[in-house]
Amino acid sequence: MKTKSKLSLFSAVLIVVVIALVLYYVMYFAPAQTERNQLNAEVALYNAQAALCGAYLTDHTPLEEGIAAVEAEIADLRENAFTNERSVNLVVSKAIQEYKVELTAMTVDAATTINENTALPIHLTFTGKTSDVLDFIAFFENNTDGSYLVNGATMKVVDDEANATVTMYLCTPAV
Repeated sequence: MKTKSKLSLFSAVLIVVVIALVLYYVMYFAPAQTERNQLNAEVALYNAQAALCGAYLTDHTPLEEGIAAVEAEIADLRENAFTNERSVNLVVSKAIQEYKVELTAMTVDAATTINENTALPIHLTFTGKTSDVLDFIAFFENNTDGSYLVNGATMKVVDDEANATVTMYLCTPAV
């Protein structure tokens, strides 16, 4: 027995087309719009960056002035910042407290040049237990915060007490 469907062919095709349009919108059109908006935002960002850099392509003077300022600052750091007596006093004080030595004399000479770098000569005379004196010297030989170069050390040991004289240099780092 044949039953007549209440749904006509036109209605069935219309329902299939509507379902296809809904699937198209959900699966392709909406994500594509989001991606298009993201691409437009990226293009606007790149255009702004290109406009910013374009100014430097036509006129090099701001870049050259910036480079000159940085080079002047590096030269000033090489000249003054790394080789001053105040920073040496802080490090030596820290080492004295840590290794329990007694500083009897400390002199800082005028800056000199070692291997094309500015260096500040430091002469220390101190006393303490032999192990503490050796650890104190090793502190400066292995120091990673500054560029200390222990150039010469003399030590006189009596029993467990040592008197030491050390000449070292605080060098500027190679920048």
